[in-house]
Amino acid sequence: MMKKILSRIWPISIISLLLSIVFWYANWYQRLSLDYPVSSDVINIEYSLKFIYWLLIWVNISAPILATFIFFVMISSISSWVAYKIQKIKPDTPLGKSIFILIAASFLAIFAAIPSIVIPWDHLTSLKAQGKTYYLTAIYTREEINYALMECDAVGLICQQVQRIGNIPEDTIVTKSRLIYDEKTYQLSIKTHEEGIIYTYQP
Repeated sequence: MMKKILSRIWPISIISLLLSIVFWYANWYQRLSLDYPVSSDVINIEYSLKFIYWLLIWVNISAPILATFIFFVMISSISSWVAYKIQKIKPDTPLGKSIFILIAASFLAIFAAIPSIVIPWDHLTSLKAQGKTYYLTAIYTREEINYALMECDAVGLICQQVQRIGNIPEDTIVTKSRLIYDEKTYQLSIKTHEEGIIYTYQP
């Protein structure tokens, strides 16, 4: 009976592995040209890897949760396997494959969650201008908080980082920061609650 129950973890293990790969892609590959701390006032980025913005934000929030879930499923499966002394299960059986895949998915998910824990992202606000969507994101590095300005297509799906801003005052409430677009000067500005407009960007 227990063997039959444990055999059903096969689809769970496959889904876990696929999700872990997606999370690894979003949290490591997409962040490759995005996550670096900036201590200067502002850096205009001429080239940035294009990425799916909301996939990265979603993964940033849920990666630690997924890693924890897969890890506990793996531990539970192995514990049940040992507890009920299913010693004749071989790696080429569905149960054996499931457990080995869960082990791989667990380690991959934990590895994928590292950027979300070390350098978390926080979506702040968005604005549409000149047929494009702009996102303002707070990136919490070890040294300080950075603002990242993302320039995206009209629907706000595929984005590039175009500006990274450091030296944010410690008393700044980043969640109250917003984007403002001036139709006369065609400039996009970042406005904080404490200091008003601090930086501008020309799309």
